[in-house]
Amino acid sequence: MAQEPTQVPRLDFGEWHVPFPERGFYEFLVSDALTATRPEAPSPEESGVWLGRAESGVSVVIPVRLDVRRAGLRPISIAVLHQGDELHLAGHSVQFHEVQLTELTGSSRHIGGRCPQCRTRLVEGASVVQCPLCRALYCADCWDFLIGRRCYSRGCNYSPSMFAEIRVSK
Repeated sequence: MAQEPTQVPRLDFGEWHVPFPERGFYEFLVSDALTATRPEAPSPEESGVWLGRAESGVSVVIPVRLDVRRAGLRPISIAVLHQGDELHLAGHSVQFHEVQLTELTGSSRHIGGRCPQCRTRLVEGASVVQCPLCRALYCADCWDFLIGRRCYSRGCNYSPSMFAEIRVSK
């Protein structure tokens, strides 16, 4: 497991992943490369997807001259993504991860922090989940407790109950 939480949300291509931009921003992922995004609009010949995060934190993809499928269906113009969604784009099967279970190691900058729900101090070896909106770290059990509630961090409106099924990726 990783010592620091891997950036989420992200598209996981298996061999590599592409992180989504910060809230309120959109970046273009060119179908020829699929490894890095850029903030500039595509040229008339390019195809790909806009990766975006609304101010609310919702992650979306907007296809540009590219066949994108989510759960086998082609989105009309935009697809709102949820934890564990599978996409097919430019010949690749891609999984969307919004949250991730990770284990803290001794060199983690999060050692000594506190879980916002139970206030337990985070220690080496703790299994944690990071809120995709405010980046607060929760004990894995406390994250499960959030289903049907919202993040305990001040001002954060993320709620795992938005999704039919929470599948935390390892």
